[in-house]
Amino acid sequence: MRCTPLLIALAAAAGAAGCGPGGAEFSRAPRPAEPPPPAPVQPFAIGRPDLVLLVTGGTGGALEVCDCEDAKLGGLARRSGLVRSYRAAVEHAFLLDTGDVLAIWPDDLRNDYVLTGYARVGYDAVVLADREWAVGPAKLRARLAAGPEYLSTSVAPADGPAMPIRTVVTRRFGDVKLAVVSHLGDDALMFFSGEQLGELRRSGVEDVEALISRLKADGHLVVLVSHGSRDAAAAAARRTTADVVIRGHAQVGDEGLRRVGGCLLVQAGGAEAVGVLALRLEGGRIAAAEWRLEPVDARWPIDARLIELFEAFVQRLSASTRPAERPAPPAAAR
Repeated sequence: MRCTPLLIALAAAAGAAGCGPGGAEFSRAPRPAEPPPPAPVQPFAIGRPDLVLLVTGGTGGALEVCDCEDAKLGGLARRSGLVRSYRAAVEHAFLLDTGDVLAIWPDDLRNDYVLTGYARVGYDAVVLADREWAVGPAKLRARLAAGPEYLSTSVAPADGPAMPIRTVVTRRFGDVKLAVVSHLGDDALMFFSGEQLGELRRSGVEDVEALISRLKADGHLVVLVSHGSRDAAAAAARRTTADVVIRGHAQVGDEGLRRVGGCLLVQAGGAEAVGVLALRLEGGRIAAAEWRLEPVDARWPIDARLIELFEAFVQRLSASTRPAERPAPPAAAR
């Protein structure tokens, strides 16, 4: 099936939202009443992991991708199928996004839908990064959908009403105590105006390290999301006692698993893949680790709830771009 001209036009109007399943303007196979079963997951070389981190980042408002003969990678519906498959295959999984969930333009229509999509996928924690804070604290607060825990360790509103954000997200998986913290680097905020920066209260890596030290003293395995440049992530791995540093603020993931001192360093990013970090622990320490980038492709089942969300977006976008509601073109010159 090829993309229809209508959906291509809608995608362009949305800022390259992508073409795919839409409203009543075209047909497709009936949606199954029940979600499809999970897909098989490739076993890990390290054996059965004690904990698996599923990591995304840099989604940039991408809801779905082209439903064409040559399907592109990505889309929240298949990402949800990937997550469901991993959660069925492993005992303990934690789904984390490193930030830049929203589209680059704060008023992009997709931003009204993407965090709702994240809630439906079932995220455990979503880092608020530069694209989120660029909206401004007041508008961001109104956008935060119920469901995920929103993590922002080093940035908070300078004043105004409290926001539903956490400085640390913790989970317990059997004997494993997991804690996730974040740091938003200055290099990720370089295009913020003075007014935007004035709305925020920020702290440095040294303040985050003080929190990490307390969490480790309490027996937590600590994951630090460093949202900034590659160099900033490496510096955070050297300057903190975190067990794992995950670099955000990236458009593509890195297949490499690096060790910096006593810390593991990985990079996830882009809507086309999910990073998977499998950990085997002994005595609260990482004894073995495996990192893979899983393409969000046709292997994974489609979550119909995310298609419904995309349909709602397309219908709303279609209503806002109907010819009757567009301004009349200027008269031709004579």
